Amino acid sequence: MSKKMYSRYWFSSGEPMFEEALIATKYALASGYSVQEISRCFITDTRSLYKVLTKEEVLPRLPHSLPKVKSLCVHPYLLNAISKTNLGFLQWCNSHRDLLGQDPAQISKALAGKLVRGELLSEISHLAVSRDFNNIYFDIYGVYLSDPLPWPSGLRIREKDSYVIAPQKSPISDTIMYFAHVVDNEDCEGTGETANKALARLQFYRLIKRAIGRLNGLPIRPKGFRG
Repeated sequence: MSKKMYSRYWFSSGEPMFEEALIATKYALASGYSVQEISRCFITDTRSLYKVLTKEEVLPRLPHSLPKVKSLCVHPYLLNAISKTNLGFLQWCNSHRDLLGQDPAQISKALAGKLVRGELLSEISHLAVSRDFNNIYFDIYGVYLSDPLPWPSGLRIREKDSYVIAPQKSPISDTIMYFAHVVDNEDCEGTGETANKALARLQFYRLIKRAIGRLNGLPIRPKGFRG
């Protein structure tokens, strides 16, 4: 299963673990983590996750009355970084708990200057950029404000794990399906028309389970630097 297939697979309400993953995502958002950070945990694209969260009404849809981005003063480095996630600046603001409901014009104004400690809008705006685009933040402001979450990037089953792949005839037709599961853990199973596809699906499910566990274990962030 390619990384591109991983990036879109679970974003369908009919897929296994969708509800469990959505609940973990809601918790992480409410705890102060952005759509960009959560998408890294799932190794998926930010735009797909954002669309699901607006469809499921986890995030509000943007009102038409918001100002056009061209009228805002946003650093081109930041706009370029956001565009690579396939979001616009207004959508990016909408993807952060602490920026929801804030005036985008005031957010862009806060980001036009350096961080002002003690001013909440300045703190939450700068932290949002730093957490989503750590290196870009350094390029713009010359400092690192926070460390990105250390999400692992591996998609594969750990080599120390043993897994079983077995063919089984479909009860509906004469086709053969393959079922893969990790030894001593049959709760997580992958199926496919071939052994390789079944193993790839198993790898995907384990990735999602690990991501759900990590999101559920995140501590709640305060707004800005305030405890």
